[in-house]
Amino acid sequence: MTSSAPPNAISTSRGPAIVKIADVKPPGIPDFAEVKAKVAADVRKERAEQHAVEAAQPLKAEIQGGAKLDEIAKRYGTTVVSSPEFAKGAPVPSLGSSAALSEEVFRTPVGSPGGPVWVGPQGVVVFRVASKNEFDPAAFERQKGTIRESLRQQEAQKLIQAQLQRQRSEEKIVVNEELLARYNAG
Repeated sequence: MTSSAPPNAISTSRGPAIVKIADVKPPGIPDFAEVKAKVAADVRKERAEQHAVEAAQPLKAEIQGGAKLDEIAKRYGTTVVSSPEFAKGAPVPSLGSSAALSEEVFRTPVGSPGGPVWVGPQGVVVFRVASKNEFDPAAFERQKGTIRESLRQQEAQKLIQAQLQRQRSEEKIVVNEELLARYNAG
């Protein structure tokens, strides 16, 4: 059975999205004056991120030296967050989606510190890998059909909800209260 998604639906890391073209610009290279402020802001942002990552390098060395995460966090006015398990490439609970963080976590051996990694608005993350569950091909093979069906149902539900929300915002919906009451009465 195949599902027919609307032609303007795309898949994103947060689920299906329905897109609508808001503006069409002619192809070409924008004038320098148009992009100068954005380029300057991007350079300042990149330098600030690099500086934050460099400033956090000593934290990793402290963790390697045996310092406790709670003590380090208290000194820097931040908190330690224990993350539940997550899959490679998936969003990290409480931090969101960061490909760089996911790659660094899965590259780091169990018990070792990792980072620092810039994770966007949250800032810099230094971490210690507590455990890893290795992929079990036999277990996956046994559960593959169930997993596939569960994921298909989740994606279908997200798409249906997105489509309903779009239609509700675009069309006037009239509820026939009398008919609804009769239906609910049985």
